[in-house]
Amino acid sequence: MACLKTAASDKNESDINSTLSVTADITLGSKVGITAYYRYNEILCEVRISGKLSGVNFTAWTGYLLGTLPEKCRPKYYAYVKLESNYYMQISPNGEVRIISSVNITGASATLSGQTLYFL
Repeated sequence: MACLKTAASDKNESDINSTLSVTADITLGSKVGITAYYRYNEILCEVRISGKLSGVNFTAWTGYLLGTLPEKCRPKYYAYVKLESNYYMQISPNGEVRIISSVNITGASATLSGQTLYFL
């Protein structure tokens, strides 16, 4: 039996597709060789970082602010994404996206990338 489409079902599909369409990557900011990007739709937000650290110093659980997400893209809770060994991406409820380390590091050199996706 074939599936029949109606004008109403076409409109519903169009409404769903417009809600689920995602923005192009938007550059959030860059610091210490790492760049943050984000994209979103009405339901989800994805944040990605990538780049290379070279000769960067970290104090444990502090780091560098890469940028701040617009209010409509901010998570309700803190998000931490483990990147490599001691490095994390941190996203706070106020929208700040940071690269942090869990230990003190002097002259850090590493290639880092990671992403997270969360409901808005």
